[in-house]
Amino acid sequence: MTVDYPATVMGLGNPPWATRIAFFAGVDDGNIIWEVNPLAMLKHASAFVPIMMSLGALATVLIYLALHGPAPQADEGAAAHIWQLLMAAQMPIVFFFAIRWLPSSPRYALVLALQGGTAIAAVAPVFVLQW
Repeated sequence: MTVDYPATVMGLGNPPWATRIAFFAGVDDGNIIWEVNPLAMLKHASAFVPIMMSLGALATVLIYLALHGPAPQADEGAAAHIWQLLMAAQMPIVFFFAIRWLPSSPRYALVLALQGGTAIAAVAPVFVLQW
């Protein structure tokens, strides 16, 4: 059965992946109400790639900390450069996600909050250890 999703909910009319993003919420005064599932948005690369990059940056810091200890080094090594690249490279992806998906539904701000939370988790050890 093919269901036509409202263009205002999806922003693209009726794309083939629409069933993964919107779900039936009920009927109000004869109108079908479609709710957007923000966690289903994690299936899109622009949603989950920044989260994975932040987790990779956090893993880089934790592995470096386990191998070399918390003492600051005289020179930045490969771990610092990997961390910097991962954190900087995710910013355009986050901006793309915000520009592309937030206008269609403000509920996608939950995904942005998750992206921001993982970025803060990756930045926190660097500031706490004053690296």
